[in-house]
Amino acid sequence: MAKHQCFNKSNCVACFSAGGLTRRRLLGLSTGALGPLLLSTTRNPILAALAEELAEIAPFRPCGPGAAYVPRVMAAAYYRPRDPKTGLPKYGPQTKLCDQNALYEEYSAQLREAANALNMKLDIAAAPLFTAEDARGWRAQVEKEKPDGLVVMRLDFTAGPMMEVETILLELDVPMLFFVPNQRMFGWGAYGLQERHTRPGRLLCATQDFGYVVSRLNHLGARARLREMRFVNVTGNARTDARLEFWGSRVRRVPLSLWHDQFIQQKVKVNAEVKAIADYYMRTARRIVSPSPEAVLDGALCCIAARNILQAEQADAFTMNCGPAAGGPTMPHSAAPCLAFARMMDDGVPAICEQDLTCGLCMALSQWLFGRPGFLHNLGWDTSIADGGCFVATHCTGPTRLRGTSEEPVPFELRFHHGQKDPMPMAIWTKGQEVTCIKATQNKPVLSIVTGTVVDMLDPKRGGSCTQMVRWKPDGDYDVLKHPNVGGHHHVLLFGNWKKELLDFCQLVKITPVGAV
Repeated sequence: MAKHQCFNKSNCVACFSAGGLTRRRLLGLSTGALGPLLLSTTRNPILAALAEELAEIAPFRPCGPGAAYVPRVMAAAYYRPRDPKTGLPKYGPQTKLCDQNALYEEYSAQLREAANALNMKLDIAAAPLFTAEDARGWRAQVEKEKPDGLVVMRLDFTAGPMMEVETILLELDVPMLFFVPNQRMFGWGAYGLQERHTRPGRLLCATQDFGYVVSRLNHLGARARLREMRFVNVTGNARTDARLEFWGSRVRRVPLSLWHDQFIQQKVKVNAEVKAIADYYMRTARRIVSPSPEAVLDGALCCIAARNILQAEQADAFTMNCGPAAGGPTMPHSAAPCLAFARMMDDGVPAICEQDLTCGLCMALSQWLFGRPGFLHNLGWDTSIADGGCFVATHCTGPTRLRGTSEEPVPFELRFHHGQKDPMPMAIWTKGQEVTCIKATQNKPVLSIVTGTVVDMLDPKRGGSCTQMVRWKPDGDYDVLKHPNVGGHHHVLLFGNWKKELLDFCQLVKITPVGAV
């Protein structure tokens, strides 16, 4: 390494840190001295001492039963058997326009490739179901193995015995992707569209695009992982385990003392990784509005504390009683989890403010389905806007990787939580960005869905109670004051228009969609 030459010892970062950058010396640096270095393209040595000292930041990872679970899907196709000599169906309308055998092989290959990419176990019937006996045998296998979902492919007309085959298969009460290529279902009635094709729990995929079926395979996986996942809820004094009604998700409550002990017993300490986390936020932020280096370092300590608990409790998502967690008579500093929550969400771990598991379900669903975090917020209104008004999404902490956990973060400012003690990144939402707002109920199969576009960000100093305020306009003339109350004031706002995908999910797993649907 080239020898350092100093020309300004009073403000030289390298000289200052060369003698050992202690927490006391770090926090003695003024924000003014930090300013010119915050947006440096290299790592900021003020927070990390020498560049060589910077550690890699270990990401949060869901480490519970949801992440470990491998969803199981069974698939089968049925069509009329062909005469091996002529290639024509053995009964019913005679046509050679389609090669059902070739299509069956093609679709099966696409399913296998998708299942492998999604870490799902796929079991495709060894042969097409040509007879009622074949269908009964496969149905018995499904009932025995109890998969998380089915893919049933109708590749022909329901002529002759095929009607009985279809009847047997559609008696199964398992989430089903029911694929019918165009021109294989005419009109209504005995050979056309029927109620049994579209009942809740069954998604009719009537299209020539088998990619649509493949894209919905993950819906089956997401539902299964939601059922198997574990939330850890840091609150109260007791340790309990329970499951949510309908959704089935596990909830493990652990004492709040586990959080406080991380700091009181010094289970988390300032080290190279903590400095690197603080360095990232102070270097990457477009603007630092208020947090001091000390506050950012305390926030980085909270990241490590949250990760410790997430791993110890083998959880997929994290929530806590945020207010009491922040302080206590023996706490060395404020320890609200705002920065930790933002980092968890950016790493793909749902982190839920104020123990709101209804939004926790939404954030987990978004992560499993779309690979992106959501912004949990208080739902407000702006009635000054024509055609139904606007919603205002108001909260403090939130994710910055709003386009996806594998994507670059959106620009953000580093600000204080409204309590003016704990740092958090405030994402900058841009005008015209498409968004989807969702809200689940904890114990009922209901999901609120509204789509729209961002109008602007409001100034919290003019009537806001939280730092981050996103004003957005629902699509159409949706009346924001008539938005259904499905329980609680928190909602989740996502980048992107996901209405079609969410409606398909609701149909597939027997959830009632409400809102702008």
